Amino acid sequence: MTSARRFSADTSWGPLQGGHRPIPATVPALVTGASSGLGETFARHLARRGHELVLVARRVDRLERLATELRALSGMTVEVLGADLETAAGRGQVVDRLSGDSPWLLVNSAGFGTRGRFVDQVGHREASEVTLNCLGVHELMRAALTGCVAARGGGVINLASTASFQPIPHMATYAATKAFVLHLTEAVATELRGSGVRVMALCPGPTRTGFGGVAGMHEDFERLGPLYMSADRVVATGLRAFDRGDVICVPGLFNLASAMSLRMVPRFMVQSMLAPVFANSEPGLRDETESTNRPTPRSTRAVAQETRGECSQSPNRTMRSPSTSSAPR
Repeated sequence: MTSARRFSADTSWGPLQGGHRPIPATVPALVTGASSGLGETFARHLARRGHELVLVARRVDRLERLATELRALSGMTVEVLGADLETAAGRGQVVDRLSGDSPWLLVNSAGFGTRGRFVDQVGHREASEVTLNCLGVHELMRAALTGCVAARGGGVINLASTASFQPIPHMATYAATKAFVLHLTEAVATELRGSGVRVMALCPGPTRTGFGGVAGMHEDFERLGPLYMSADRVVATGLRAFDRGDVICVPGLFNLASAMSLRMVPRFMVQSMLAPVFANSEPGLRDETESTNRPTPRSTRAVAQETRGECSQSPNRTMRSPSTSSAPR
């Protein structure tokens, strides 16, 4: 094992946690935000690998359809768990399911983002964003890792974003929550080195998960050409990195270069560059994720995603967009 940072063809880096092979298919996988976007795509990939699955989201009807399809595909058990992770009761349901001394492969994919001036946002939506993106990840990860550490196996993939690497004016709360996810993941991975448990942050950029259409930015995203990655490519890259024991994965060379280069630029310059990008791309956005079936004032300009895959946006000028990462994810 080495503690040196490492780059690879899959554009991942991080202190290796050992492994170099997939988590055994005998370890069940629990995926949050599984009703759409990257969460759904993770569920499909893990079903093909032969894992038993627990699918978590609020939209139970979508989960049931997906579960039926995945049972036929893999022949494995696929459980549906309807839970609202913005609530303590919903998080408690999932924590209870993860409790015990057995290992899990947890994919924390649920989350959403809001865009606009911080002072103009609706307070309860901002609070819900912090609750889901931060507290939800924290509580579920801790519950899953208890059994993983006891069994010396399994692990956690947390959906972060390229937004994790810098503050983003006009997406202040979203970027801050993604920074929390990245920092928490890196620190816990270091604490668990040598334990047999893997922890990784997946930090995608603009991803084809339905976000562009909801945000009214489909044409902007399409102009990115090959930089506008498919959910399949993001998940496949993330799982290969996780198999190797990487701690951070930024799919796509352009996204990786952007994330790394911004760390080398003075922070005041980064803010000066990003502020006009996101200020100029603030249409009235609909809050259309599974985590927000409740009426939400249009003025919140919330871009919600049930899967971390839908709220990623890129801080790069060419993105002109908001939130599943180099568009914050």
